[in-house]
Amino acid sequence: MGSDVTNSKPRLAVVGSGGIVGFHVSAARHAGFEVSHVAARPGSGTAQRFAEEHGVPKWWDDPMDLIAASGEWDAILLATQTDRMPDLLRAACAVGKPILAEKPVARHSSLLAEFDEFADQIIVGYNRRYYSSVDYLRQFVERGGPMTVQCQLPDSIGADGPIEDRLAAVRLNSVHGFDLLGYVFGGITLGAFVTTKTQAPGAAAVFTTHRGDSGVIVANWNAPANFSITADRAGERVELRPFEIATRFEGMEVVEPTVEAPIRRYLPRAVEQSQMPERDVRFKAGFITQYEVLLRLLDGDRDRRAAGISDARAALKIAEAFLSSLS
Repeated sequence: MGSDVTNSKPRLAVVGSGGIVGFHVSAARHAGFEVSHVAARPGSGTAQRFAEEHGVPKWWDDPMDLIAASGEWDAILLATQTDRMPDLLRAACAVGKPILAEKPVARHSSLLAEFDEFADQIIVGYNRRYYSSVDYLRQFVERGGPMTVQCQLPDSIGADGPIEDRLAAVRLNSVHGFDLLGYVFGGITLGAFVTTKTQAPGAAAVFTTHRGDSGVIVANWNAPANFSITADRAGERVELRPFEIATRFEGMEVVEPTVEAPIRRYLPRAVEQSQMPERDVRFKAGFITQYEVLLRLLDGDRDRRAAGISDARAALKIAEAFLSSLS
């Protein structure tokens, strides 16, 4: 282990050493944390390497030992392999300090029920909730009545092996889209599925919301397309494509055929586009805000944007429904 550290800033302990964790460390420091400890998979040696590379003063070979030393940190990030997360989260909950747990937290929604009693201390890492584009879409939604919604999630899936393994990205990454739908529209209820059960599978599901919105989720896996959400209402559309950019359209320009272009063209009229904050360009988008939210949780102030255990469970249940539709 490295040497002890003393700092007036809130101390963040980190469990995990994968590529995404470096982004976490940078954002946490920018938000005002001292990243004081790191641990990774026991026996891997990656915690020491990560600590040296990122200037973390103290490293631990076993995450459980780090969690047990809770007097040395004020909040903890759990960002390790999904299969290991429930055991680590259980241990961290027993400590009683704020936790940022990377999505999806577990592979199965049934594994999350035990954490409901600790919901006040857990933030789940659905960082896209903090995008300026998502805030733009939410404001558009809240200004009026029901709308028609489309969500496209062209995750990359494997070509070989059991379908559960090939579609791992649905649990691990498509959940971002499922969570955004629930966050923006106030929860969704799935309806009928249609599926393509071939070597290159696909699935689509209709849904409704308590607001009266209706929509469709298209899981067009491996398609050469971008992740997107569009919301249409009374001649207006807001489109997230990709999720980081919101564009508002009003009406349509009709261009009549000419000799040079002998077809009639219908061109949606873009009238406004959200701007990404400079810090979301310099850092991973949404991460700094996520850590500012975690800082406030240290004082018992829970931000309404923060995803919790119930949100993680809802996103996983949608993922499970998509997987079941192909069985």
